[in-house]
Amino acid sequence: AISLVAEGNPTPEPLRGWRGFGGAAPDACALGGTWKLMFTDAADATFRKGRRGAATTFQEVDAKDGWFVNCVDFAGPDSKLKGFRVFVEGEALSGT
Repeated sequence: AISLVAEGNPTPEPLRGWRGFGGAAPDACALGGTWKLMFTDAADATFRKGRRGAATTFQEVDAKDGWFVNCVDFAGPDSKLKGFRVFVEGEALSGT
């Protein structure tokens, strides 16, 4: 999906196909798939290093059903918290 987005960047309608938005099939939405998060300043995914160990962050995006899940997994073998998920569902209000 990343190369699909890069080829059309800036994408004039990044949400085209999101739940069928714009009359396009969901598989036309360049956002669908799994994305490794290289950077985030989201409050639910920023934290100090500690006993949880290194964190891996990624996002699962389902353009057909119109949701994404922010995922954080911790590598610490002694951590009581192995990771968490934040589920978000929505509809496209515009193409941008």
